[in-house]
Amino acid sequence: MFWVLAPIAFVSALLFSLVAYGGLRSGDWAAGGIGLALTISCVLLILVLWGRGMAWAGRGLCGIVALAYLVYLVHEWGWDRESLPDYHGRSQAHPINATLGFLVIGLPCAFYAFLGRFTWSEKAEMEVVEDDDQEEESDEDDLPEQEHEGRERQ
Repeated sequence: MFWVLAPIAFVSALLFSLVAYGGLRSGDWAAGGIGLALTISCVLLILVLWGRGMAWAGRGLCGIVALAYLVYLVHEWGWDRESLPDYHGRSQAHPINATLGFLVIGLPCAFYAFLGRFTWSEKAEMEVVEDDDQEEESDEDDLPEQEHEGRERQ
């Protein structure tokens, strides 16, 4: 999986960094900020794909996604909105779509970014039984009786 997605993420990071540089240099803070956020996201994706010990990168990536959906939600609902525009389906930006996207994608990403898991509850830990003094059973005990009797005759 790494060798399929990492080169694409690397090239995307380079291209997004050019967009960020051009946007920030020309004074277009929105384009520069979005390009910078996408560059950081691509680098974090590469680190997540790299392997174990990079859980912080996954949490950072999910935090960026959650923040992006929160910005989308706030932008679509707006502070001075008098009425809702007509709803034309899922393909257009609309407050309903922003709300659904935040609930379905943004909140789980926020849970993972802040808690390190997708739910409120922690995983149940296995209970350790200390009075279990039985010896481990051998492989022969798992064999059917006919095979067991055959081995005893040999």
